[in-house]
Amino acid sequence: MNVLYLNSNLPDNHVSPLFLSNLRRNVNVKKHTYLPLVVQSTKVSQQISAIALFLALFAHLPSTSATLFRIAKGALLLELILVGLTPILKTLTKDTSDDTIYALSSLLLSANLLFCDYASTSVDTVRYPDSFSINAAIFASVLLASRLADNLKVFTLMSLSIEIFALFPILRRSLRAASKRNDVVMALGLGILSLCALSTVSYGATYVHAAILGFVTFVCPLWFLGVQKYKDEIRGPWDEAKPVFRS
Repeated sequence: MNVLYLNSNLPDNHVSPLFLSNLRRNVNVKKHTYLPLVVQSTKVSQQISAIALFLALFAHLPSTSATLFRIAKGALLLELILVGLTPILKTLTKDTSDDTIYALSSLLLSANLLFCDYASTSVDTVRYPDSFSINAAIFASVLLASRLADNLKVFTLMSLSIEIFALFPILRRSLRAASKRNDVVMALGLGILSLCALSTVSYGATYVHAAILGFVTFVCPLWFLGVQKYKDEIRGPWDEAKPVFRS
């Protein structure tokens, strides 16, 4: 230990030959294996599938005919509020071009995917940046809803948006807290459902979605294992001191 306030008769840039004797490498580095990483990656694939499912439902709305009774059956107070806001949401971006709307929606849904809180298992609190992720998805839904023809379809899309991006993650966290195996089951179910929904819209989009799911779930963990060998964490006497309290 160097006592800086005492004169040691050594130059300021002096380094003791024993300085690196306490060097420690990769003390706290966790070695990962493939299958646990695949299970962890299903959290991301679930969110991708949820976004794909939402977009597939949006693509079907312009050609869908339904009654207000069928859509609003069992609706809660939140949906009644949406009914009142529907005319406003429909005309909110009326003068904005379709290209701008779709570009902004893509950007916001990407933000939803990027900032989603994949680690949390709490169903009582929403922490940053998950709150930003939810708001980005809802805003994207508002933009897309402005492209629909009538108020009923706007109401339907906004209801689906709240259920998929705000309420469904709470259910996913509850199931995840109960068992990690539920992540695999939910990822498989959402993946199949989103692929089936997209297949009714575009086969090209279905193939792209399937490729993305396969890449995220199986290739990215393998990639992570490949670059793990380059991780080099060093610890030594230059680290900040950590106080130890003894009772």
